Amino acid sequence: MKSILQTVSILAVGILFLVAGVAARTRTGTLSGVVVGLDGKTVPGARVTLQTSTGRGPQTRISDKDGHFHFRELPQGLYDLRAYAQGVSSKWHHNILVRAGKDAEVQLRLQPNKKTKKP
Repeated sequence: MKSILQTVSILAVGILFLVAGVAARTRTGTLSGVVVGLDGKTVPGARVTLQTSTGRGPQTRISDKDGHFHFRELPQGLYDLRAYAQGVSSKWHHNILVRAGKDAEVQLRLQPNKKTKKP
C-alpha cells in the first residue's frame, strides 16, 4: 500500500510540473510578419530589430527567402519593431501588442531615406 501511495505521489508531482510548463509557455506570444521593399516586393535578408516599448532587450532576426520573420516566445507586452535592408529602413512600428498564445502580425515597408536640406 505504501508503494502505491508513493507512485501516486510521484505521478501527481510529475503532472504538476507538466501543467506548470504548459502554463509558462502560454504566457508568451509570437510576433511575425513580412518586409516589403520600395518596389512592393518582399525582401529576403532584411535585418529586423525588435525591442520592448521601453527600449529593453533588443533582438534581431533576418527575414527568410520570402521576406518573412518570426520572434517566438515573447513575454506578453508591448514591442517596437523596425526593418533595414538595401540601404533603407522602415519606420518604427511602436506599441505592437503581443498577447499570450497569439501571433501578432506586422508588415514592415522600407522607405526611401529623407534627404536633409542644406541651408
